[in-house]
Amino acid sequence: MSDWSFIGDLVNLEVLSLAYCGIQKLPSTIGNLRKLKLLDLTECVDLHIDDGVFINLVKLEELYMRCSYNNRICFTDANLEELKKLLCQLCALEVEFYDMNHLKDVSFEKLDKFKISIGDVYFGKITSFKTTLQLHLRDEHRSDLVEYKIDELVKNQRVYF
Repeated sequence: MSDWSFIGDLVNLEVLSLAYCGIQKLPSTIGNLRKLKLLDLTECVDLHIDDGVFINLVKLEELYMRCSYNNRICFTDANLEELKKLLCQLCALEVEFYDMNHLKDVSFEKLDKFKISIGDVYFGKITSFKTTLQLHLRDEHRSDLVEYKIDELVKNQRVYF
């Protein structure tokens, strides 16, 4: 199916899982789901997200966006800015960032559960979802952990380097 815009008409929807469905474009009409609390985009390979989706999901608490090795969700600059604002309300997040610069001005304070991968790594066999952070950093980026507020995540947490 290529047109998923009809989902935006389901305004009372609280949970939406498009995991493993092959969707390639998340339309801006998803932003109409203002009651949505959980969005699962697991294994939506090469997913392109329209601008305006994240910023309108005002009740969203859980966001899952994991892909397997060599696959990724394609963030635009606007998507990333919206995601940064969304993070202040999320309590659970599963996502992969391939560029450390995507994390500038990000706050992870509210997250209770997270599985975050940064760099060219994938989650592989890590089974703990409660608190997992994988980092694949070149030496010149190690000092960025504090600058990008990643230290907020690593306090009292299990971290894989």
